[in-house]
Amino acid sequence: MQIVDQPNSSYMATLVAYFLVAVILLSVGVFIADSYPEVAEANDRAFNAIELFCVIVFTIEYGVRCLCAPEPRRFIFSFFNVVDLLSIAPYYIELMFGASGGSGAPMLRMVRLIRVVRLAKIGRYVTWLQIFGVTIQRSANALCMLFFIVGLLILFWATLVYFAERGAWDVDRGVWQREDGSPTSFESIPAVAWCIIVSMSVVGFGDMAATTAVGRLITGAAIFSGIVMLAVPVPIITGYLHTEYDHVQRIAALKKQHAETEAVRAAAAAAEAAVESVSGGTN
Repeated sequence: MQIVDQPNSSYMATLVAYFLVAVILLSVGVFIADSYPEVAEANDRAFNAIELFCVIVFTIEYGVRCLCAPEPRRFIFSFFNVVDLLSIAPYYIELMFGASGGSGAPMLRMVRLIRVVRLAKIGRYVTWLQIFGVTIQRSANALCMLFFIVGLLILFWATLVYFAERGAWDVDRGVWQREDGSPTSFESIPAVAWCIIVSMSVVGFGDMAATTAVGRLITGAAIFSGIVMLAVPVPIITGYLHTEYDHVQRIAALKKQHAETEAVRAAAAAAEAAVESVSGGTN
């Protein structure tokens, strides 16, 4: 199991990890290139052959992990193994339901989109991606609290802007309209919430903009609160990131020290055995 699950356990495991990462990148590259109609049409057979090769490799990898797993149930439902299953499932689903024509075509196109999860497989072999994943996991409670507060702020600002910008109700046209008679885009609180989200994130697509003085004042306050809230998670994530990175570095240093100690012991034992054999031969 170590040869496919622990890239640093041996030289062979490292080679296997590099090979699997290369196959993952090849698969994703073909998936991206296939989005160009002219490229897909010109290289259809080559892309199909590469996809078949990648699926075979991923299937063998998944099968080996299943056979070597000490606890099959825990193995099947673990994150990376679910990703492994999703990375090969679209190919076999397409084989079961046939070509992409007919009434099942939309479903099969949606199934093909699942292949993009193969990118997540890289996280099994890249240490810094694992560090980032652990960092987000440890920051989950603080981030959930932050998202909840942001959600309350969005609802608060959206409600204020809605009442400031909706204008008057036109009974004949059935729309909210501004003073100049044009229909307003701020027709409901959910619609205004979209404007608040892009404003607080300092993106501002410009598809909705406040026109009244009160609406602009409230939107400005929402933008300022968004800037403040965007700065809050940075020290939280950074702190956990440094802690986890230092932890990984310490473990790597201990493993290296242990390996060096074992190598010295093995060399000393070999030298002692050689001395004993020479002494025995002399006697």
